[in-house]
Amino acid sequence: MTNTKGKRRGTRYMFSRPFRKHGVVPLATYMQIYKKGDIVDIKGMGTVQKGMPHKCYHGKTGRVYNVTQHAVGIIVNKQVKGQLSCILSSKSPTPPSEFLEYGTRPGDL
Repeated sequence: MTNTKGKRRGTRYMFSRPFRKHGVVPLATYMQIYKKGDIVDIKGMGTVQKGMPHKCYHGKTGRVYNVTQHAVGIIVNKQVKGQLSCILSSKSPTPPSEFLEYGTRPGDL
């Protein structure tokens, strides 16, 4: 086989569901309320293909900037060729202390 370059390449275990958690997604997942300024983790779910984030954003933490009926907009910093670019692209995390403290110490930027 040749080297495939698809959008979901290398995501066999990344987007797979945990043991005994396959099948229909619980409604509580969709009923969560997000507000502007919330800190969230981006985690793709393999059972739902529509609206799935790209694999480079899986596991990243960002801040909600836009909430619509069908999607949540999240601001994430992504490093491109040595520079941090702000990407406007869910799951609610326990906020990591390092993410909250980033930018408050001198020399972070």
